Amino acid sequence: ELRERCANEKDVLGFHVSSHPLDEFSELIDAFTTVSVREIRQVKADVEVVIAGMFTRVRKTVTRKSQDPMAITTVQDLSGEIDCVAFPKTYEACRHLLEADGVVFLKGKVDRRREEPNVIIEEVYPVSEAPAKLTRLVRVVVKDRDADGRAHAWNGELRQLHTALRQQKGTAGVQIEVHDAGRVVMLSTMLSVSASLQLKSQVEGILKQPGACRLIGPAKLLGVGHTPHAAAGSNGGYGAGLHSTSGGGSASGGGDDVLVRDASEAVVNRLERNTMADHGGACASVDRY
Repeated sequence: ELRERCANEKDVLGFHVSSHPLDEFSELIDAFTTVSVREIRQVKADVEVVIAGMFTRVRKTVTRKSQDPMAITTVQDLSGEIDCVAFPKTYEACRHLLEADGVVFLKGKVDRRREEPNVIIEEVYPVSEAPAKLTRLVRVVVKDRDADGRAHAWNGELRQLHTALRQQKGTAGVQIEVHDAGRVVMLSTMLSVSASLQLKSQVEGILKQPGACRLIGPAKLLGVGHTPHAAAGSNGGYGAGLHSTSGGGSASGGGDDVLVRDASEAVVNRLERNTMADHGGACASVDRY
């Protein structure tokens, strides 16, 4: 309904009034893009970028020499528009996604051979595939207390979590962020999973903690949070992350102390005991969890 209303406004008025079609995907866009369209002006030539937006223009053409099909497009996000070029090989692979008003994620390289920069498209993903294609790390947040401040009494949830993650084999790494007695400890694991919104929902259901699973995309090129709806340092639980300090120092910005694993052996040992108990002693090390 929202998309239809936006499309009708664009057809009649030439612009969107009540909302923009990209508003629906603002959290995903902030999690999985590396720059906004406007920020590409600050990016050097040949640097790989990931942007998201909708095609406002798609002009299908051919190369001069071989007459192979290609496309010249204009992509709009909430910050502006930029021209993007799909050469024959890329065009053949993604031509079904190059449709006017289609919302997509684009991976490509910045081209600065003309007065205005543009993007040479390498890959195009529909919005639904962005988590699987662009998630680099799945961060699972385990808190020692619930939203009401009561201590958690784990009753098999960690075993369920372990099983759920092992069933989703893929390429994204898994990190456990443990909140314990006002401290935060980051624990690496040997797991690699296939990230998806379904996995995020499943993990949060197991732990009974909204926001307990964060899908973290590629690193921002020019800072964190470039959609107008996203506060700095936060993106709705998709790509939000804490800045860990080395040597056991606290993270800047206040709040919980963030410690690397080696700086908080007491917390690690406590988690290891809880994890082993929850797994019936089958888990020998938090590193193997």
